Amino acid sequence: MTASPWHPPVRLAFATALLPLLAVHACYLLAASLGHVDWCIPYLDGCSSISKTGRRFPEYLLFKGTMIPAALLMILYWRACGRWLQTLESVGSRSARSIPVLGLVSGGFLIVYTVALGHHGDEFRLLRRLGVILHFSTGYLAALLLTARVQDLWRSGRLQLPPGIVYGLWACCSLVLLIGLVHLVAEALDPAYDSWEDAVEWNVALFINLHYFLVARMWQVARSVRVGVESAAPN
Repeated sequence: MTASPWHPPVRLAFATALLPLLAVHACYLLAASLGHVDWCIPYLDGCSSISKTGRRFPEYLLFKGTMIPAALLMILYWRACGRWLQTLESVGSRSARSIPVLGLVSGGFLIVYTVALGHHGDEFRLLRRLGVILHFSTGYLAALLLTARVQDLWRSGRLQLPPGIVYGLWACCSLVLLIGLVHLVAEALDPAYDSWEDAVEWNVALFINLHYFLVARMWQVARSVRVGVESAAPN
C-alpha cells in the first residue's frame, strides 16, 4: 500500500500573497481617509511609508491584526516550499533545507517589526529598522533560492511548467534587486533621494507578494499536471 502523494498547499500560497497586500492597502486607505497620511499613489510618489499606514489609531489595530497572521502564514508557506522541493528531489538539496529557515527568520522579524510599530523610543526604532531589513533580505534570499531550484527542476524535465511562470519568478527577483541597487546608488549620489525611499519599500513589497502569487499558480499547474499523469497511468 503506497502513501498518498503530498500536494503543496495552494490556498496557503494564495493567502500568503493576498493577506499582506490587502492589509497594507486597506490601512493606507483608512489612514488617508482620516487625514493621517496624504492621498497619493505610494508606489510612485512615496508620500507615505508602509509603516505610517499603521502607526495611529484605528489603522494601528488593523495593521497589527493582519500583519502578524500574515507573518505566520509566511513561515508556514516557506516551510511548505522546502517540503515541496524535497518531494521532487531524491536527495534533499541544501536549498530545500535552507528555505524554511530563511522563511522562519523573515516571518519572525516581520512580527518583531509589527509589534514595535507605534511605540516610541530608540529601542523600538531600532527594532523596526532591524525588522524591516531582516524581513525583506531573508525573504528575498528564500525567494531567490526557490526560483533557482524551480528553474533547475524545470530544465531537467522533473517539473512541467509553462515557461512564463519560471520567467515571472525570475522577473520578480530581478526587479527587487534592481530597485534596491538603484536606490542605493541614487541615495549615495543625491541625499535628497531619501524622499523616494518609501516608494522603494512599496514596490519591493509588491514584487515579493507577486512572487508568492506566482508560486501559488505554479503549484496549481504542477499539481494538475501530476494528477493528470497519475490518472492516465495504467492500473
